Amino acid sequence: NVESRGDIPLMEARTRTLLALLNQ
Repeated sequence: NVESRGDIPLMEARTRTLLALLNQ
């Protein structure tokens, strides 16, 4: 499903955001 594929980049984006906050 297209929605299933959309979930992966979303999770990756959230992970990058969390890492960015930790690296501040």
